[in-house]
Amino acid sequence: MARTGLPVAHFTLVALLTAGVALRGAEAAPAPVPLPDEEPAADPADPATPPDGTAPDPTEGTAPDPTEGTTVTDTPGGDGDGDGSGLGAIGKPKDKGPRGLGHGGQIGLSALLAFGYRGIFPYDKEPCSNDLSQEACSGRAPAVMDLGLTYGLTDDIEVLAEVRLGLEAEELTDETQIAFLPGLRFYFDPDSSFKFFLSGQVMIDNTDWDAAGVKSPDFGARFALGAAFDFVRNFGLYVQGSGSIGVRRWFSFQVDGGAGVQVRFP
Repeated sequence: MARTGLPVAHFTLVALLTAGVALRGAEAAPAPVPLPDEEPAADPADPATPPDGTAPDPTEGTAPDPTEGTTVTDTPGGDGDGDGSGLGAIGKPKDKGPRGLGHGGQIGLSALLAFGYRGIFPYDKEPCSNDLSQEACSGRAPAVMDLGLTYGLTDDIEVLAEVRLGLEAEELTDETQIAFLPGLRFYFDPDSSFKFFLSGQVMIDNTDWDAAGVKSPDFGARFALGAAFDFVRNFGLYVQGSGSIGVRRWFSFQVDGGAGVQVRFP
Protein backbone atom coordinates (compact mmCIF):
# COMPACT_ATOMS: atom_id res chain seq x y z
CA MET A 1 0.00 0.00 0.00
CA ALA A 2 2.87 2.32 0.77
CA ARG A 3 4.43 1.74 -2.68
CA THR A 4 1.12 2.35 -4.47
CA GLY A 5 0.36 5.71 -2.76
CA LEU A 6 3.78 7.23 -3.57
CA PRO A 7 3.17 7.88 -7.29
CA VAL A 8 -0.27 9.36 -6.54
CA ALA A 9 1.14 11.78 -4.00
CA HIS A 10 3.90 12.76 -6.38
CA PHE A 11 1.42 13.47 -9.20
CA THR A 12 -0.77 15.53 -6.90
CA LEU A 13 2.14 17.67 -5.74
CA VAL A 14 3.20 18.43 -9.36
CA ALA A 15 -0.35 19.48 -10.32
CA LEU A 16 -0.64 21.89 -7.44
CA LEU A 17 2.70 23.51 -8.24
CA THR A 18 1.75 23.96 -11.90
CA ALA A 19 -1.58 25.61 -11.02
CA GLY A 20 0.09 28.02 -8.62
CA VAL A 21 2.67 29.13 -11.21
CA ALA A 22 -0.07 29.75 -13.77
CA LEU A 23 -2.11 31.79 -11.32
CA ARG A 24 0.83 34.06 -10.41
CA GLY A 25 1.62 34.62 -14.09
CA ALA A 26 -1.95 35.74 -14.81
CA GLU A 27 -1.86 38.26 -11.95
CA ALA A 28 1.45 39.76 -13.08
CA ALA A 29 0.42 40.11 -16.80
CA PRO A 30 -0.19 43.83 -17.89
CA ALA A 31 -3.66 45.01 -19.00
CA PRO A 32 -4.13 45.10 -22.79
CA VAL A 33 -3.71 48.60 -24.37
CA PRO A 34 -6.60 49.50 -26.77
CA LEU A 35 -5.67 50.45 -30.32
CA PRO A 36 -6.33 54.10 -31.40
CA ASP A 37 -9.36 53.22 -33.53
CA GLU A 38 -10.99 51.07 -30.88
CA GLU A 39 -13.86 52.34 -28.77
CA PRO A 40 -13.25 52.44 -25.00
CA ALA A 41 -14.87 49.65 -23.09
CA ALA A 42 -18.18 50.44 -21.50
CA ASP A 43 -18.17 51.10 -17.81
CA PRO A 44 -20.93 49.00 -16.27
CA ALA A 45 -21.07 51.39 -13.32
CA ASP A 46 -21.91 54.44 -15.53
CA PRO A 47 -25.66 54.48 -16.36
CA ALA A 48 -25.12 57.08 -19.13
CA THR A 49 -22.90 54.73 -21.09
CA PRO A 50 -24.83 52.31 -23.32
CA PRO A 51 -23.79 48.67 -23.39
CA ASP A 52 -22.06 49.03 -26.77
CA GLY A 53 -19.69 51.73 -25.40
CA THR A 54 -20.79 54.56 -27.75
CA ALA A 55 -21.49 58.08 -26.45
CA PRO A 56 -25.19 59.02 -26.34
CA ASP A 57 -26.61 61.49 -28.95
CA PRO A 58 -27.78 64.65 -27.07
CA THR A 59 -30.48 65.33 -29.71
CA GLU A 60 -31.82 61.78 -29.65
CA GLY A 61 -35.39 61.63 -28.43
CA THR A 62 -36.21 65.31 -29.10
CA ALA A 63 -39.22 66.30 -31.22
CA PRO A 64 -38.43 67.24 -34.84
CA ASP A 65 -38.68 70.92 -35.93
CA PRO A 66 -41.97 71.24 -37.88
CA THR A 67 -40.53 74.10 -39.98
CA GLU A 68 -37.35 72.25 -40.91
CA GLY A 69 -37.07 71.80 -44.66
CA THR A 70 -40.00 74.13 -45.42
CA THR A 71 -39.99 77.62 -46.96
CA VAL A 72 -42.18 80.26 -45.32
CA THR A 73 -43.57 82.83 -47.72
CA ASP A 74 -45.24 86.13 -46.94
CA THR A 75 -48.84 86.91 -47.76
CA PRO A 76 -49.62 89.91 -50.00
CA GLY A 77 -50.38 91.96 -46.92
CA GLY A 78 -47.43 90.67 -44.96
CA ASP A 79 -44.55 92.66 -43.59
CA GLY A 80 -41.77 90.96 -45.49
CA ASP A 81 -40.46 88.87 -42.59
CA GLY A 82 -41.98 85.65 -43.86
CA ASP A 83 -44.61 85.14 -41.18
CA GLY A 84 -47.46 86.65 -43.20
CA SER A 85 -48.73 88.53 -40.17
CA GLY A 86 -47.87 92.11 -41.07
CA LEU A 87 -46.56 92.51 -37.52
CA GLY A 88 -43.12 93.25 -36.23
CA ALA A 89 -41.04 91.18 -33.87
CA ILE A 90 -43.00 92.33 -30.82
CA GLY A 91 -46.43 92.08 -32.37
CA LYS A 92 -46.83 95.73 -33.38
CA PRO A 93 -47.59 96.89 -36.92
CA LYS A 94 -44.40 97.67 -38.77
CA ASP A 95 -43.79 101.25 -39.85
CA LYS A 96 -44.22 101.39 -43.63
CA GLY A 97 -42.74 104.88 -43.81
CA PRO A 98 -44.43 108.17 -44.65
CA ARG A 99 -46.81 108.23 -47.57
CA GLY A 100 -45.86 110.25 -50.62
CA LEU A 101 -47.44 113.54 -51.61
CA GLY A 102 -48.97 112.23 -54.83
CA HIS A 103 -52.73 112.73 -55.28
CA GLY A 104 -53.59 109.18 -56.31
CA GLY A 105 -56.95 108.02 -54.90
CA GLN A 106 -57.76 111.43 -53.38
CA ILE A 107 -60.79 113.65 -53.96
CA GLY A 108 -59.89 117.34 -54.07
CA LEU A 109 -61.67 120.67 -53.87
CA SER A 110 -59.96 123.78 -55.22
CA ALA A 111 -60.56 127.50 -55.61
CA LEU A 112 -58.54 129.86 -57.84
CA LEU A 113 -58.76 133.64 -58.19
CA ALA A 114 -57.59 134.84 -61.62
CA PHE A 115 -57.15 138.04 -63.59
CA GLY A 116 -56.38 138.29 -67.29
CA TYR A 117 -56.43 139.90 -70.70
CA ARG A 118 -58.63 138.96 -73.64
CA GLY A 119 -59.37 139.69 -77.26
CA ILE A 120 -62.65 139.20 -79.19
CA PHE A 121 -62.87 139.06 -82.98
CA PRO A 122 -66.52 138.84 -84.22
CA TYR A 123 -67.23 136.87 -87.38
CA ASP A 124 -70.02 139.20 -88.62
CA LYS A 125 -69.14 142.49 -86.92
CA GLU A 126 -71.36 141.77 -83.93
CA PRO A 127 -70.89 144.27 -81.10
CA CYS A 128 -68.54 143.13 -78.34
CA SER A 129 -68.45 146.32 -76.25
CA ASN A 130 -70.39 149.53 -75.70
CA ASP A 131 -68.34 151.15 -78.45
CA LEU A 132 -70.28 149.87 -81.45
CA SER A 133 -67.68 151.23 -83.86
CA GLN A 134 -65.12 148.67 -82.73
CA GLU A 135 -64.71 145.67 -85.02
CA ALA A 136 -62.63 143.88 -82.41
CA CYS A 137 -62.43 144.23 -78.67
CA SER A 138 -59.44 143.75 -76.43
CA GLY A 139 -58.57 144.69 -72.87
CA ARG A 140 -58.68 143.50 -69.32
CA ALA A 141 -60.92 140.50 -68.79
CA PRO A 142 -63.35 140.50 -65.86
CA ALA A 143 -61.96 138.83 -62.73
CA VAL A 144 -63.08 135.23 -62.27
CA MET A 145 -63.13 132.51 -59.63
CA ASP A 146 -62.49 128.89 -60.71
CA LEU A 147 -64.04 126.27 -58.41
CA GLY A 148 -62.80 122.74 -59.05
CA LEU A 149 -63.49 119.13 -58.16
CA THR A 150 -60.63 116.67 -58.76
CA TYR A 151 -59.91 112.99 -58.39
CA GLY A 152 -56.45 111.42 -58.55
CA LEU A 153 -56.53 108.53 -61.01
CA THR A 154 -52.85 108.02 -60.20
CA ASP A 155 -50.28 110.06 -58.32
CA ASP A 156 -49.49 112.06 -61.45
CA ILE A 157 -52.88 112.26 -63.24
CA GLU A 158 -55.96 114.04 -61.92
CA VAL A 159 -59.42 114.22 -63.45
CA LEU A 160 -60.46 117.85 -63.27
CA ALA A 161 -63.90 119.47 -63.46
CA GLU A 162 -64.08 123.23 -62.92
CA VAL A 163 -66.73 125.88 -63.10
CA ARG A 164 -65.64 129.46 -63.85
CA LEU A 165 -67.71 132.16 -62.19
CA GLY A 166 -67.33 135.79 -63.19
CA LEU A 167 -66.78 138.25 -60.34
CA GLU A 168 -67.32 141.28 -62.56
CA ALA A 169 -70.10 141.90 -65.11
CA GLU A 170 -69.55 142.20 -68.85
CA GLU A 171 -69.61 145.79 -70.04
CA LEU A 172 -72.08 145.23 -72.88
CA THR A 173 -74.52 142.74 -71.40
CA ASP A 174 -74.11 143.35 -67.65
CA GLU A 175 -73.92 139.57 -67.26
CA THR A 176 -71.28 137.62 -65.39
CA GLN A 177 -69.39 134.75 -66.95
CA ILE A 178 -70.26 131.12 -66.26
CA ALA A 179 -68.32 128.33 -67.95
CA PHE A 180 -67.68 124.63 -67.40
CA LEU A 181 -64.20 123.18 -67.93
CA PRO A 182 -63.73 119.39 -67.67
CA GLY A 183 -60.25 117.98 -68.33
CA LEU A 184 -57.08 116.38 -67.01
CA ARG A 185 -54.13 117.64 -65.00
CA PHE A 186 -50.67 116.04 -65.22
CA TYR A 187 -48.08 116.42 -62.45
CA PHE A 188 -44.31 116.21 -62.85
CA ASP A 189 -42.51 114.56 -59.89
CA PRO A 190 -45.83 114.03 -58.04
CA ASP A 191 -44.32 112.77 -54.76
CA SER A 192 -42.35 115.98 -54.26
CA SER A 193 -43.79 118.76 -52.13
CA PHE A 194 -43.01 121.27 -54.90
CA LYS A 195 -44.08 120.17 -58.39
CA PHE A 196 -45.07 121.52 -61.77
CA PHE A 197 -48.25 120.58 -63.60
CA LEU A 198 -49.86 120.88 -66.99
CA SER A 199 -53.61 120.77 -67.63
CA GLY A 200 -55.85 120.57 -70.67
CA GLN A 201 -59.60 121.27 -70.58
CA VAL A 202 -62.60 121.58 -72.85
CA MET A 203 -64.39 124.90 -72.33
CA ILE A 204 -68.16 125.27 -72.48
CA ASP A 205 -68.95 128.97 -71.95
CA ASN A 206 -72.61 129.57 -71.18
CA THR A 207 -72.36 133.31 -70.55
CA ASP A 208 -75.44 135.18 -71.79
CA TRP A 209 -74.50 137.33 -74.78
CA ASP A 210 -77.99 137.62 -76.28
CA ALA A 211 -77.71 141.42 -76.22
CA ALA A 212 -74.90 141.17 -78.77
CA GLY A 213 -76.95 138.91 -81.03
CA VAL A 214 -74.54 135.96 -80.78
CA LYS A 215 -75.20 132.36 -79.93
CA SER A 216 -74.61 130.61 -76.64
CA PRO A 217 -72.97 128.48 -75.49
CA ASP A 218 -69.50 129.03 -76.83
CA PHE A 219 -67.05 126.14 -77.19
CA GLY A 220 -63.32 126.18 -76.91
CA ALA A 221 -60.29 124.82 -75.09
CA ARG A 222 -58.04 125.90 -72.26
CA PHE A 223 -54.45 124.95 -71.36
CA ALA A 224 -52.62 125.82 -68.15
CA LEU A 225 -49.12 125.50 -66.76
CA GLY A 226 -48.56 125.91 -63.05
CA ALA A 227 -46.69 124.97 -59.89
CA ALA A 228 -48.09 123.46 -56.71
CA PHE A 229 -46.71 123.28 -53.20
CA ASP A 230 -48.20 120.59 -50.96
CA PHE A 231 -47.52 121.34 -47.30
CA VAL A 232 -49.04 117.99 -46.32
CA ARG A 233 -50.82 115.22 -48.21
CA ASN A 234 -54.22 116.88 -47.72
CA PHE A 235 -53.50 120.57 -48.33
CA GLY A 236 -51.60 122.66 -50.86
CA LEU A 237 -51.33 125.97 -52.66
CA TYR A 238 -50.80 126.51 -56.37
CA VAL A 239 -50.27 129.20 -58.97
CA GLN A 240 -50.91 128.91 -62.69
CA GLY A 241 -51.01 130.74 -65.96
CA SER A 242 -53.51 129.70 -68.61
CA GLY A 243 -54.62 130.44 -72.11
CA SER A 244 -58.00 129.73 -73.68
CA ILE A 245 -59.72 130.14 -77.01
CA GLY A 246 -63.38 130.21 -78.06
CA VAL A 247 -64.57 129.46 -81.59
CA ARG A 248 -68.35 129.15 -81.85
CA ARG A 249 -69.70 132.52 -80.75
CA TRP A 250 -66.75 134.40 -82.23
CA PHE A 251 -63.07 133.85 -82.21
CA SER A 252 -61.70 134.90 -78.82
CA PHE A 253 -58.65 134.32 -76.72
CA GLN A 254 -57.86 134.96 -73.09
CA VAL A 255 -54.68 134.67 -71.02
CA ASP A 256 -54.87 134.87 -67.27
CA GLY A 257 -52.97 134.08 -64.12
CA GLY A 258 -53.98 133.37 -60.59
CA ALA A 259 -53.37 131.64 -57.29
CA GLY A 260 -55.45 129.05 -55.54
CA VAL A 261 -55.79 126.52 -52.75
CA GLN A 262 -56.62 122.81 -52.85
CA VAL A 263 -57.79 120.46 -50.09
CA ARG A 264 -57.84 116.69 -50.56
CA PHE A 265 -59.13 113.65 -48.73
CA PRO A 266 -58.65 111.03 -47.54
